[in-house]
Amino acid sequence: HPGEHEAIVSGDLWDRAHAILAENHHARGNKLRARTPALLKGILRCGHCGCAMGVTWSRKNGRQYRYYLCVHASKSGYGACPVKTVPAGDIENAVLAHVRVLLRSPEMIAGTFRAARALDGSTEPPYDEREVAAALETLDALWESLFPAEQARIVQLLVARAVLTTGGLDVAFRLEGLQGIAGEMMAKGEETGS
Repeated sequence: HPGEHEAIVSGDLWDRAHAILAENHHARGNKLRARTPALLKGILRCGHCGCAMGVTWSRKNGRQYRYYLCVHASKSGYGACPVKTVPAGDIENAVLAHVRVLLRSPEMIAGTFRAARALDGSTEPPYDEREVAAALETLDALWESLFPAEQARIVQLLVARAVLTTGGLDVAFRLEGLQGIAGEMMAKGEETGS
């Protein structure tokens, strides 16, 4: 029987909803992943089961919340892993705090100076350890103004692995990544004349 009642939704809204549903769900997932940044993608691991932790999100009261979720807990149920989830901002800030401590350490400043000198190829580069320390402090001060893609690139260069356990966080760094960052910073300093 043809419906005799008034439509609950307009025909236009109905057509748009069905167009969205007809779209491939993989394409929708790709769009969602692109909108959900993951600074620690491929780096963060669950210390309990060794699985990767991927970014996910939930929405409550119109606000989006990002989390890193243990893949094992995602597939086997939350009871399978004591780590389960962690708020993305909290774990990203914890890893960044480790990076900032690394960039300020005297050993790192000396190592960056040696790496930059080796990249320069001379025995007496036109900068000293104080200038290297100042350059590393500049990176720390400019961090918040960097685009998320540049922040992710730097983290991917510097951090080899971050392992999250119920007892804490263990961060392993890439020495070659630090040498690459040092080379970039010294090249930019020479370009700007500083």
